[in-house]
Amino acid sequence: MLNNKTEGFAETKEKVIDSTDIVEVNDIIRFHGNEYYHIVSGKTNKDIKQFVFVPITEDKEKKDEYIIIDQDDILSHDSIKRDWQNNCNDCNLIKIIPAIIEENPLWEITYTDDSNRYVMDYVSIYDGSQYEQLRLRKTFK
Repeated sequence: MLNNKTEGFAETKEKVIDSTDIVEVNDIIRFHGNEYYHIVSGKTNKDIKQFVFVPITEDKEKKDEYIIIDQDDILSHDSIKRDWQNNCNDCNLIKIIPAIIEENPLWEITYTDDSNRYVMDYVSIYDGSQYEQLRLRKTFK
């Protein structure tokens, strides 16, 4: 099962190192929105931390259309977490990861709220403004 979760990561790492300024890959995660992406976190030879959003598609035109963001130009993971903690009392954080929906780079904040709903908040990676929110409630115990 673990192999499925990391399938294609080695190829993505190689493509990113070959075709961007990134020389060191720190992490790769997958994100499924309307489209499937590998999101690479890495550093350039000038020690600039970047995210590279790599579409995983058969569409030849979109296949090499990476979105590259310097991490100094966005709200940090810690900043997003602090804002979330200040605004969500009695919530239980599950994870915060970079995400992308309709070519909009976002932070995905996943948590359970005070009503025990599973929530996924999508906020702008640049200013933290709300993009989308999904709330799921258990119907069976």
